[in-house]
Amino acid sequence: MALLSQWESEFGKANKNTHKKCYIYYGNETLGDLTHLLCKTANPPTVVLTTYGTVQSEFVRMNKSAGLNKGGLFSVKFFRIILDEGHTIRNKATKTAKAIYALDASRRWILTGTPVINRLDDFYSLIRFLKMQPWSHYSLWKYFITTPFDTGKDLQLAFGLLKTILDPLLLRRTKNQKDENGNLLVELPPKDVVIEKLSFNEKEQVMYNWLKTRAVNSFKDNISKGVLMKNYSSILTHLLRLRQVCDHVDLIAADNSEALAEELGVTNVQKQLENELDEELVKTIKAIETEEEASKLSTEEMIKLKDEIYETYPTFDETIECSICTNEQARSALSNVS
Repeated sequence: MALLSQWESEFGKANKNTHKKCYIYYGNETLGDLTHLLCKTANPPTVVLTTYGTVQSEFVRMNKSAGLNKGGLFSVKFFRIILDEGHTIRNKATKTAKAIYALDASRRWILTGTPVINRLDDFYSLIRFLKMQPWSHYSLWKYFITTPFDTGKDLQLAFGLLKTILDPLLLRRTKNQKDENGNLLVELPPKDVVIEKLSFNEKEQVMYNWLKTRAVNSFKDNISKGVLMKNYSSILTHLLRLRQVCDHVDLIAADNSEALAEELGVTNVQKQLENELDEELVKTIKAIETEEEASKLSTEEMIKLKDEIYETYPTFDETIECSICTNEQARSALSNVS
């Protein structure tokens, strides 16, 4: 929500026409039709700002009505849709991505500094939103782009084809680029780097040490068997686990689905700890968790906090996806306090 206010402020700075205005859409009018507000009023807003969560929530509501209730953002055809932080839709299977695809517009732009994060399929989702035919058809994209990169066959041909696809689409600006007069396009202030070292708490240190030991043993085992380069992805997985512990230990077991376990080669770390660590180490972790459990908010405090959230976000009544991890969050999850 703070980002919407920032964009509204930027609109005000750039707008030189007092007759043009900006409208922030929170989804409160989802039961109605935006056609009147945007097309039939005397001075309609020029720009509408909203969030990915609002679009996804309205998309879910529309699907529940079998597409009959095209209210809110889906009730109009926009002249131009611009996605900020467009890599949010990088996973074509998420509800957020599908909701964005379903928006109707004559022109489509995407702003992102990281069009590819994990794999080239991240790029496909952006291509699909832009409706770039025929590459918005996944079967073609997979055959000519994804498969060659995954298998290493016809790689040069795939590189050339990918460049041909992206050259007319991609506009890239770097901090070193200059205008026709030799001046930098963007004057950036000097970089100020501050390094602050933080210490693990007891539980985090135990988890980190165990994961580090497991990573070192796996590395040595692969070297001794002569298969290190064949299993290089396992090194990246171990490094990822260590980084996740540095953020929060709960990230290690954020999702126990078989698909994630198969893809990343991990299962629930807590279960592994109980099975593989010595009894004394397990007791230490459980003792720490007991202390953490005792320090949790009471039921009354959680209910009060829940009510404050509902008051702040009155339309938080559908399943939405976290924009960072893309896991689904539901109002019922907040309601189950005990």
